Amino acid sequence: GFLEPHPHLVDRREYPLEGVVSRSVKANGAAYLYVANLRRTSVQAELADGEGAGFDVLNEQPVSFPLVLEPLYPMLIRFDSTKAPSAAPQKNTDE
Repeated sequence: GFLEPHPHLVDRREYPLEGVVSRSVKANGAAYLYVANLRRTSVQAELADGEGAGFDVLNEQPVSFPLVLEPLYPMLIRFDSTKAPSAAPQKNTDE
């Protein structure tokens, strides 16, 4: 069993963010990340795989990580193909 890596949010110590809901999906060749901060305060979020940038489809604005998530402010981020989160290195099976 091998699962393809997907974009997900962490704090600066690379732990999952409590109170932040996120779901990722690939559609039509693009990676999307739905994010909603259910906490009462804002929180800084980073991508687990490093830097990334995209476009918030719901609020029609560009975004880049690290990102401050405001409370109860949902986002649907479509990642730029050139700045999408990096995938895990592929294993060389020719050896």
